[in-house]
Amino acid sequence: MGADSAPTKKVDLSKYKLVPEEKEEAKQGEFFIGKNHVIRDVITEAIELLTKEDGCRTLVFKARGQAVSKAVAVSEVIKRRVVGLHQIIKVDGGVVKHTYELRENPTEETRVVQEKFITGLQVCLSLEELDKTAPGYQEPLTEDQVTDAKDFTAQPPKPKKKRAAKKPSGGRGNGGDSAPAPSRGGGRGGSGPARRGRGSGGRRSRGGGGGGGNGANSGRAR
Repeated sequence: MGADSAPTKKVDLSKYKLVPEEKEEAKQGEFFIGKNHVIRDVITEAIELLTKEDGCRTLVFKARGQAVSKAVAVSEVIKRRVVGLHQIIKVDGGVVKHTYELRENPTEETRVVQEKFITGLQVCLSLEELDKTAPGYQEPLTEDQVTDAKDFTAQPPKPKKKRAAKKPSGGRGNGGDSAPAPSRGGGRGGSGPARRGRGSGGRRSRGGGGGGGNGANSGRAR
């Protein structure tokens, strides 16, 4: 099966690996946000481009799939850090092809192509006035709704929280060794397991019998 042909049936992909896609080179002021990008890093770079003299007056953020929410979060924060940003949001989508090849002895003929529809989002922020009639247009926020960008870039990133070490499983005591529970009934006889009765030395024999020795077989003769 060639790389340009769609599969006619489901294929077990456990023996295949995903072929890396050729990434589109981003232009200045253009951001392709993926699910592994750190939001703070993107915001910091974008604010620097908007505020420095030789930067950009228009930024475009593109994302798809699980990263769409990150693009929205980035744009909302930047709007509240830089005064006078016009915004246009475009929702789109398309079919994405993923190519797989065998892990061992891969060839062009054994490649598998799978198609999947993925929702995409594009957010444009600009200091220049944009088309107000365009769908998804939003006017700049007022100055009292915007915080100085320096307040954000000057803040150090929050340290990652360390996970607490798991306590060893076991009983309440140290090392999981719990003390034996006290017996409910006091035994007259030996130190066997406690039972509900008159003693832990065994049941009392109803018939006549042996002598009064200590142990599991001893008992009082009636």
